Amino acid sequence: MAAARTTVLKYYALRAVSTPGFMWPVSILYLVSHDVSYATLALAGAAAAVLTVVGEVPTGYVSDRLGRRNTIVVAQVLFGTYPLTLLFARSPPTVVAAFCLLGLAETLQSGAVTAWLYDALDAHDATARYTRVEGRGQAIRLAVLAVTMVAGGLLYALNPDLPFVASTVMGSTGALVATTLPATGEGDGSDHLGVREALTVVREHLLSRELRGFIALSSLAVAVGVSARSYVQPITVDAMSPLLAGVTVAGSPLPETAVLGVVYASFTGFGALLSDRAAGVEAWLGTRRTVLCSFLVDALAMCAVLVEPLLVVPMMFVHRGVVSVLGPVKRSYLNEQLESVGRATVLSAVSMVVSLVQVPVGLGGGVLADRLAPEVAVAALGALLLVTTVLAALSTPVVFEERETAAPAD
Repeated sequence: MAAARTTVLKYYALRAVSTPGFMWPVSILYLVSHDVSYATLALAGAAAAVLTVVGEVPTGYVSDRLGRRNTIVVAQVLFGTYPLTLLFARSPPTVVAAFCLLGLAETLQSGAVTAWLYDALDAHDATARYTRVEGRGQAIRLAVLAVTMVAGGLLYALNPDLPFVASTVMGSTGALVATTLPATGEGDGSDHLGVREALTVVREHLLSRELRGFIALSSLAVAVGVSARSYVQPITVDAMSPLLAGVTVAGSPLPETAVLGVVYASFTGFGALLSDRAAGVEAWLGTRRTVLCSFLVDALAMCAVLVEPLLVVPMMFVHRGVVSVLGPVKRSYLNEQLESVGRATVLSAVSMVVSLVQVPVGLGGGVLADRLAPEVAVAALGALLLVTTVLAALSTPVVFEERETAAPAD
């Protein structure tokens, strides 16, 4: 039991330092301020998604062969490098290259962390605690993220480059922490899938009755959320500018980016609170209703931005809450359908589907934002998710069999 607790604590430590949050409230604003268009940002996001489509299954297979821990270390090194590349990203090719680096890091890590945690708990006969442990780990990550976001907004006001340098330092620390994780899924090679077997396992799981509808709707929801978040910073700054006019601190104008950092930290902290209660929400509503209700609420919040742009702030509270609750629930459900051998490969294939859906959704949102307005793009994305969720609820169950969930205990 002590060994299991040590493993969980190391996982919590990784989650605390694995996300360089200093740059997140200002990264899009920074690029736009250097004349990077929304269309270029959408193109870069689509290119990263294509890279993920091409690389997800191979990198998941590499994770199963190389080992989850080693894959996580490499991914964290790339996460630490990404913030520095944004300092030099100005033209479309350089912006695309920077986003592709992030895409590669996410591709390497997407299946590895989830597979590592599930197998690490399985080694101690504690998989029933997965949703609870994963939810608390995400809560810790979001709490640290909230603090660094506030600091990032203030650093940006001092020097726009500072949040990116700080993010690199923190992201690199994640690689050091990852080296301390116990190895899982390493084996001696005899229990690994061959390439042909891996492809067969991926096909069977993606098309299975238990997963196909769940993956389809979840992929659309993730794609909509990623695209909508791209426009939060400029919408918020534009909406707040009239409200902050004439506001001073110690005789100096209050920087909008400092307020933006606090806003981001607020809804991130809210997400941390809900993430820690993900297992309780699932036990109360059941998996299917948790998924459907969350998507409906998220979609309605996005649509509301068209009525009043400043509603983008409560929208992000809702969205962060939805993501924080659904993340552990979805990953727990997926893991229960998979065997340890090939787990990372299949989870990476799921991420590949998400990225494939993200390409047209992201490009469409970018065109709408440039031709009309960012708030129109956000509302259109919300309408897409709303209609799709309603149709899914009326036609085919999203989750075909309810799971027995463990009582929230740590």
